[in-house]
Amino acid sequence: MKTRRRDTDIFSLSFLDIVSCAFGAVVLLLIIARPGTIPDEGGSDSMDLLRQLFRAEAENKAIADLNDKEKLALEGEKNKNRARAERLEDVRTLTRQQEFRASELARSKAQIEARKQLLQELAQINETTPDPEPVDEVGGIPVDSDHVIFVIDTSGSMRNKWS
Repeated sequence: MKTRRRDTDIFSLSFLDIVSCAFGAVVLLLIIARPGTIPDEGGSDSMDLLRQLFRAEAENKAIADLNDKEKLALEGEKNKNRARAERLEDVRTLTRQQEFRASELARSKAQIEARKQLLQELAQINETTPDPEPVDEVGGIPVDSDHVIFVIDTSGSMRNKWS
């Protein structure tokens, strides 16, 4: 059997059927959706609950954001407090050191005052005692000054004589 070849036409009956069905589906969707009407606000409890849920979620997110900001601020304050505590400890250490230095200075001042008093007493004693007669010889060495200088040879050749 021989098959006949027919010429295909783009706008055949089957194409028109498909296009008309598609147009009918679009019209049906427009009728169901009613794009010009606004749904009643108070007509549905589920819509009210849904709106409340969305509001609650938005408030919850806002509260979570504030909570995060407060946590960051709290961490910043904790860090500042730690730094202040460290500075306070440094100041306390410096204060202790200064108190120790002050006590050492007071002790040294007391010693200086005691020596000053002793020197004054020695000066008074020295004024009341007569000057000794000048001696022309000190240790058998005739001197005409108040000071004597001794030179000691500590070189290698002289060390064996020290023993």
